[in-house]
Amino acid sequence: MHWHHTPAFEAFLRKRGFQVVVTARHPLDVLISILHFAPLEPATARWLEGECGNEKPLIGADPASASFANYCLSDRTEALLSVSREWRNVAEAVIRFEDLLAAPVAVCRQMLQGLKAEPLAGIEEVVAANTVEKLRPISATHVWRGQAGSWKAVITPALANKILERHRPYFDDLQYNCDPSPDLDASTARQNWDQMASEGVVRSSKSSATADPPPRSHHVSPHVMEPRSTASADAHRIL
Repeated sequence: MHWHHTPAFEAFLRKRGFQVVVTARHPLDVLISILHFAPLEPATARWLEGECGNEKPLIGADPASASFANYCLSDRTEALLSVSREWRNVAEAVIRFEDLLAAPVAVCRQMLQGLKAEPLAGIEEVVAANTVEKLRPISATHVWRGQAGSWKAVITPALANKILERHRPYFDDLQYNCDPSPDLDASTARQNWDQMASEGVVRSSKSSATADPPPRSHHVSPHVMEPRSTASADAHRIL
């Protein structure tokens, strides 16, 4: 689920037995992931129902391009990053991507303890069955590198520091540092990106992401087009 927190929406979910687990990732890795993923998936335009824009400016962009910089500093990026911040204070568990990579069994066990839930299968077994290598053939566009810190090879210090200043609340609230590679220049960043982007799914400027996103009827059934309350409207957008 990727939708803004409101008290009414939270109450709607709680009433139906939901608990809240928030996932977080270094924002610069998030942006690199979006840069790779958006040209492959036109439905990114439906993220937050297109709040403050879409990802079309990223078609054909690279981490050293003006298009990418403008996207990173935009209200669109602020809206997307805000969701984890909004939900973290009401969450039963907050999972950082980097911690999950480093110790998946321990993090999953800690999450279940926070939820006061018992696993239906062995945690070690579940982790072993869901490695990046095993998931990539199932969904190549969604599973790319599965690494932390990739942004340091492709985002220059100048841009990294601008992003930090623009989105400092995310960095501060979720306790992420901005420590770019000090000698990385734009040319090297592009070379690193070309090599990185060729891993897994190869980028293409002629991707289907240039197409318009699927119409609403493909995502939401007709009977929820006129929800009866704000909370249920929020739920229908993302469930």
